[in-house]
Amino acid sequence: MQATDPEVIQHASSEATSGRTTGPTFALVDCYSGGNLGDGAIQDAVIWNIRRRFPDAAIYGITMHPADTMQRHGIPSYPIAGRSRPDYYIVADPPVQPAPGDGQQPAGNESVGRRLAKTLARGAVGTARFLLPRGWPWIIRTELTHIIGGFAFLKDVDMMFISGGGQLNAVWGGAWAHPYTMLKWTVLARLRGAKPIFLSVGFGALDSRLSRFFTCTALSLAAYRSYRDPGSRELMQRAGFRRDDPVYPDLAYSLPLDGYRLQRDGRPGGRVVGVSPICHRHPHKAPRQERDPAAYDAYLRKMVAIVQWLVCQRYRVSLFASERCDRFAIADLSNMLASETSPEVMESIERHEVSAVRGFLEHAAAVDVMVASRLHGVLLSQLAGTPVLALSYNRKVDVQMEAVGQSSFCLNVDRLQLSEFQECFARLEANLDTARQQIQARFSDSRAELEVQYDAILAPEFVS
Repeated sequence: MQATDPEVIQHASSEATSGRTTGPTFALVDCYSGGNLGDGAIQDAVIWNIRRRFPDAAIYGITMHPADTMQRHGIPSYPIAGRSRPDYYIVADPPVQPAPGDGQQPAGNESVGRRLAKTLARGAVGTARFLLPRGWPWIIRTELTHIIGGFAFLKDVDMMFISGGGQLNAVWGGAWAHPYTMLKWTVLARLRGAKPIFLSVGFGALDSRLSRFFTCTALSLAAYRSYRDPGSRELMQRAGFRRDDPVYPDLAYSLPLDGYRLQRDGRPGGRVVGVSPICHRHPHKAPRQERDPAAYDAYLRKMVAIVQWLVCQRYRVSLFASERCDRFAIADLSNMLASETSPEVMESIERHEVSAVRGFLEHAAAVDVMVASRLHGVLLSQLAGTPVLALSYNRKVDVQMEAVGQSSFCLNVDRLQLSEFQECFARLEANLDTARQQIQARFSDSRAELEVQYDAILAPEFVS
């Protein structure tokens, strides 16, 4: 596992805090490394809604991959944690650079004293590594360095958003991963005088007392909380946090769609079905407690049968994903198809690499029907106006399909049979126009609800 370099943490803090504007300052916290396009859409949506109300605002990220966050969203960022844990990897190399105009002195013009200070700092870190063995002393030192840097990073921040996604979750790394991280940042924000905001967050799994304690304490320190669905609020209440906070839709609904080419009439070759496989029970990419090689192989064989049947129905099939790790599932599925399918059938199957929200939305809009499993693979496809047949592996997918009136087109991926898929697909195919109308109505209603929430928490009197 990679441990974040204390020098990188100090560099990120000093660089990202330079040249801040005189307007309100916001920090966005998310366990996001750039690979999950749903998290990316949520961050884009929050940034856009902040800037629409405060054009002169300073916005900063606190994420698992600060350099990627800056590249994708144009905001200087800081590592969300001091070190990596199992399934909770922090990427902070190369060091984070501030956004253009943030006042960074060009490297070539650095003073001799500044270069000497950097050299001495690197030497001190190297010496410490040699003298201090990796173990609890090193972990404590790294964590203290991160806390000190995080405290400095939050200087002058008015509001800190912990927004969207499965933030209330210990499935990736346990209690000392995200639950502890959320508690740490809410405490630091309070110490700095910033308002911690939990915005339309979702519940994943909090299976231990410690993870529930960390999460409940973090929520109790917030100036505002909302959940993305009633089930998340109910599960959090069962976990011990019994406040009756409001429920607002997933923040991805507030993503501005102007400028995207969301159209279905530009693809040659007739009807197209998008298929977005996931690493369901993958022996290396799924959460550790869910890994099952036999179940993953069974899932792939179901997907092979589905793709082959779609091609027999004279559809072209387009494979693409909303999560970086799902490229492994696409590769495995493609290899299995190639070994079991004729070359003529393979000519009707295409594979795309999609690495940005824009790419996913435009690909999803260009297909007639989407077959997806991940929550935001489903939701972003629906935002693009495309009906979805969901192969659900989690409660949150069921909730999303129910919210848009599409529960009859949601199948459990573990109990899935090809005949069941065929029947469900035929029903969806016969009701595409009705499905699109229901999706559009839900989009309009959800966007209006989120506008009310943004107006409340971004009111000048609440921000200041």
